[in-house]
Amino acid sequence: MARLGQPYCPDCDVPIGTQASDQIVEKILQRHADQKIIITAPIDLEPSQDIAELWAELQGRGFVRVRVDGQIYNLADAPTLARRAKHEVEIVIDRLDVKASIQSRLSDSVETALATGKGILLVLVALEK
Repeated sequence: MARLGQPYCPDCDVPIGTQASDQIVEKILQRHADQKIIITAPIDLEPSQDIAELWAELQGRGFVRVRVDGQIYNLADAPTLARRAKHEVEIVIDRLDVKASIQSRLSDSVETALATGKGILLVLVALEK
């Protein structure tokens, strides 16, 4: 039955579908020109997973930051998570000022996020402080 209709985003009423990484890069360049963005990739946590080992593994792979339940932490200072609680964990792939000159770096970051997040990435607009 799910194949009969077109799914839409419940928040913005835009059709949901797959996109190639080049399409994602173009949309980011168009929609977020002259903005600061953060690209993240979600991680699925296993209930028995040792969080300290996960943080160490991510550091070993070259990542510096993680976003846990909406808050960004350096991996060296990442919190210990309760095993039975549900947490939203994302790896911060890159932080960028969106300009046409960063297309190559943006493309690399999108590819890394898609590979790390198993085909899913998030683009967050950074708020000015």
